[in-house]
Order: sequence, then C-alpha cells, then structure tokens
Amino acid sequence: MKLLSWNICFGGIGAGRTEYDPEASPENLRMITGAIKGKGPDIVILQEYRDAEETGGVLKAGLQEAGFTCYCSNPGLDKNGILIALSKSITDSYAVSPATSFRIEKKRLDEIYRYRWLNLSLEASVGSFELLGLHIPDVRPGRKGGPETFVRSIGHKQLVWDSLIDYAREKLGSGRETIIAGDFNTGINAEDQSPDTGTYYLSDRMAELKRLKNSQGHGLTDAWRKFHLAPGPEDYTWFLDSSGFRLDYAFLTPGLGKALRSVEYSHKERLEGLSDHSILIVDIKP
Repeated sequence: MKLLSWNICFGGIGAGRTEYDPEASPENLRMITGAIKGKGPDIVILQEYRDAEETGGVLKAGLQEAGFTCYCSNPGLDKNGILIALSKSITDSYAVSPATSFRIEKKRLDEIYRYRWLNLSLEASVGSFELLGLHIPDVRPGRKGGPETFVRSIGHKQLVWDSLIDYAREKLGSGRETIIAGDFNTGINAEDQSPDTGTYYLSDRMAELKRLKNSQGHGLTDAWRKFHLAPGPEDYTWFLDSSGFRLDYAFLTPGLGKALRSVEYSHKERLEGLSDHSILIVDIKP
C-alpha cells in the first residue's frame, strides 16, 4: 500500500504564484496530476487543495479518470483544504466512511483554518485503519495583518496541535491503527532544519507527539526517521530563501509502523516549480 502526501501550494496554481494564471496554471495542474499518477499511489493526501472548478476540478477529474475515489474537506469552496483520493485497489478492499475522532471546535478557528483536516475510516475483515490528512497552520512574523494577526495565528496553530496530540493519544490507547500525514509546519529544532536557522514555532508540540506511548511502551513511527536517523539536507521539503525545513510527515501507529517498508521524499517536483513542497511517499505492507 503506497501513500503519497503533498502540499500542492495554493490549489496547484504553481509555486511562487498567489493568483490563478489562466495560461500557466492549467498546465501546472496537469503536471501535478501526472506526477501523482506517475508515482503509482494507492492513497493520495493533498494539502492546500481548493475545490474550485479551475483547480480542484482539474485534479479530481484526472484522478477519477485513473480510478480514484475522491473525498475533500472543503466541498465547493475555493479555500485551502484536504483531498484524500483512494485507488480502486483500496475501495475494493475497504469500506470507507467519515471518521469523527479528530475533533476541533471550528468556530474557534478563523475561516481560513477550518478545512485543513480530513479524517476517514477504512474497514475490512482482514484489518482496518484510520486516515487523518492534516495541514497545521503556518505562522511567520511580518505577514499581512501585523502583530495581532500573528498572535491569533499562533493560537490557531496551538489549537490544532493540541487536538492532534489528543487524537494520537487516543489512537495509541485504543490500539486503532492510524496513519497521520500532511504538512505539519513544525519540526524538531535540532534535527529538521538547516543549521543556525532559528526555531520552529511550537516545536515542543512535535516533541510531545513523538514522546507519546501506549501501555506497552510503543509510540508513533515517524516514517522518514525510521530509515533516515541522521539529520541532513535530504530531509528538507520546503525552503525559505536558502534555509531548508522538514515540514511534511507521516506518522503511523505501532502495527503499521512495523509494516513500513520504505519512505522517500521526491524533491524533483519542487525543484521544477510544480509546488513549493516536496512529495512524501510511504510504502506499507499491512
């Protein structure tokens, strides 16, 4: 079972753009769709997906043509959300339904943050698991809105992180196998960024997530770190100027962590400008 997670940047209109370009963006969206299909995934989790006809419509049509069934957190909305696409091999094997284990009171979030997760339950006689696609808010000083907006953004990010930690703790306690994947906009300061870059906001939450354990003393598996223990430049999935950061993760509960066979970051698509993030690909043999 191969899972692909990717932040496609502003709905897939092209890295470096903040507005849809009627000439360049359609081609970029077709290239994104081709890149996804070319990796041969069974599960696709996209962040910054926008369910607008000219962006999400192109992506969904291409994936559906390839046999995927698509679910999104922001139906009909041109706002950043999550798309989860499941191949026919998955939908033939599992009964898929919405899950409600990941809980945030949406009215506590500004609207731009209300669609950034999607929780599905996949059930089968041979085994079942949950999927949580997630995009934790980014915060950076100096953005539009000034200090007041910055402080609010920190609060939103903390709220999502605390909900995630509660969710992961519950899954570890119940033994419910789960995959959590997406753009976490956070890392461990000493490991997941270029040297002398500064600090992640709420890096302590990432450390807390990694410390969680079940009653047998087993925690979540950070898929990338299972095979890449020594931090290095190959870890970085997003750049600000020349500084690299690991923002894109997949975490697996213990049973699925043991079944993890391989993981890679595909940087080619980022370097080509399809998105400002690299692709994460995780291969599991459940």
